[in-house]
Amino acid sequence: MRKIFNAIVLHLAKAIFSPAAPAVPVPSPLRYLVSQRRIFDLVSLVMQVRWLGGVRQLATAEPGSDPHLAAVHNYNAGVTAGKIITSTRRPETIYRIAGLLARPLGRDRLLIVGPRNVQELLVAWIHGFAWRNVEAIDLYSTHPRIRTMDMHRLEYPDGSFGVVTMVNTLGYASDIPAVVAGVARILSPGGRFCFSHAHVPQSDTFAGDLVPIKTVLNACRQAGLRTYFHQIEDKTNSRGLRQLSHYVGVEKATEATIS
Repeated sequence: MRKIFNAIVLHLAKAIFSPAAPAVPVPSPLRYLVSQRRIFDLVSLVMQVRWLGGVRQLATAEPGSDPHLAAVHNYNAGVTAGKIITSTRRPETIYRIAGLLARPLGRDRLLIVGPRNVQELLVAWIHGFAWRNVEAIDLYSTHPRIRTMDMHRLEYPDGSFGVVTMVNTLGYASDIPAVVAGVARILSPGGRFCFSHAHVPQSDTFAGDLVPIKTVLNACRQAGLRTYFHQIEDKTNSRGLRQLSHYVGVEKATEATIS
């Protein structure tokens, strides 16, 4: 309990004295207001504390019998439980890519893959998605809108979503082409898959980190997804390793294009 109390106090202090800056502009007066540095941090804090029970239960969550999924589950659950309160706004870059759509995002049904907690759902909302249209999946659930599901086996009908997002989630896949094909299947015609992929050539954690972006983009093409945005950031990660962070938007062909 003391660890949780300290984390809440620390986040409250950061929200007041050193709030995280928004990565991009956001639509509508209310969303703009909530996106402002101190307000966003305070709203996020309230939402995360409201659902803190889900985070606290991660210590007893069952990782499943698949060795790879169990390793991914345990790693990410450990990160989520260790941080307790999330403050980063890095996912906003992906929602800016989604915002390049030529139609209002509020009409699209969104699937977030691997958000860890409710923070990213709030980010999606401030960037224009209607709250009722925001759904999420992960290997564990810390919020009612986050379903427990394996991204290799998406349990949705064909054409269910207008947008699917993944923030540094593909690297946890054991079969990236299969995951991309599954995303393409559940996208509606004209739907977009917006994601970031961290290629770490010297990684010794998950095999997906070693997969170059060329392989990922080829899997997108094979699945019928056209690249409309690609930006690269070359940096040194927290482990001191070179990391090529790719920010990508791909689009599924419309019915008119198919015909």
